[in-house]
Amino acid sequence: MPHDQKPKESCLIGKFGRLTLCLGSYSEFGQSVHLCFALGNTCVRSNSHNLPWVMQQKILHYDRKPTKVGFEAKSGRRMSKTKTRGRMSEKNQSRVKKSDRRQQILLELKLRPHVRINELAQRFNVSTETVRRDFDALSNDGLIARAHGGASAAAQGHYPGLDERTNAQVEERERIGATAAELIQSGETVMIDSGSTTIEMARELAYIDTPCTVITNSIPIAMTLGHGAAQVLLCPGEFLATESATIGTETLEFLSRFNVDRCMIGSSGFSTDGPSETVRGFAAVKRVMLTRAEKRHLLVDSGKFGRKGLSQVGDLSDLDSIITDKKPTGELRNAIEGAGVDVLVAG
Repeated sequence: MPHDQKPKESCLIGKFGRLTLCLGSYSEFGQSVHLCFALGNTCVRSNSHNLPWVMQQKILHYDRKPTKVGFEAKSGRRMSKTKTRGRMSEKNQSRVKKSDRRQQILLELKLRPHVRINELAQRFNVSTETVRRDFDALSNDGLIARAHGGASAAAQGHYPGLDERTNAQVEERERIGATAAELIQSGETVMIDSGSTTIEMARELAYIDTPCTVITNSIPIAMTLGHGAAQVLLCPGEFLATESATIGTETLEFLSRFNVDRCMIGSSGFSTDGPSETVRGFAAVKRVMLTRAEKRHLLVDSGKFGRKGLSQVGDLSDLDSIITDKKPTGELRNAIEGAGVDVLVAG
């Protein structure tokens, strides 16, 4: 990239044909998009087809206004603009926000398999304990895997992608979605997470044209509801291509700003321990939605009864109702009744 051309500040979260959704810094040269990101003090540029899902905000910092000339504290001598900028840069570097640190950790793990605590502590100018806490938080959210002295990218076993799940048990999911959509009243605020069953609910909600406000991390749900009576707020964050959804620290922080009447979530598994999730980053999104909603609904088909996903979402007591296609039996039914959770069987 030419030194005299500054990158435009935007955010690349994915390319869909000619449509480019952006989150971060990039430069356009003709029809080619180049991503610019920083690794420590090193600036790296990559073509978008090599790294199509880079998610990093505030990667490169540029002066928008002329920097005022400063004075050295001890001598009172006038400092040059270059020296002033250097001190401002050092000051800003010492104040890396928690959310920015965690975004940069996730970016590092897109580029190499392992990052070390000591190295990141020096780069962020924080203690090793601070980095450990960042690792613990990201690990709990299912975004990374802890390793000795550092962390690595979260490993995910085989789990059907959104397209594959959308074509399975269609009739059951349509019934569940229709029953769930009828619970949403005019004027309510609703959080809906990403999933094949919640997409069916969004289709029914669009069909009956209920005026409401929907907050979601699912692009298909946002597109389904965006042309009807519902007002839609789409969460920012890292774009997960296989699920057409956003995840990560920005998504969680965005959701935490709102209080809603209801949340509608799905899950990979449902057992006596409660709902669980296999898709990377989804468990954390569901947890936040459960804490921000007054009424909490789980949409799950009977094929997931007794299964356990990689990350636990919450307990049975975190739910108000379960919307499913068949009544649970045995220990699961007893656990649900003991937790005082309603079961709504879709007709």
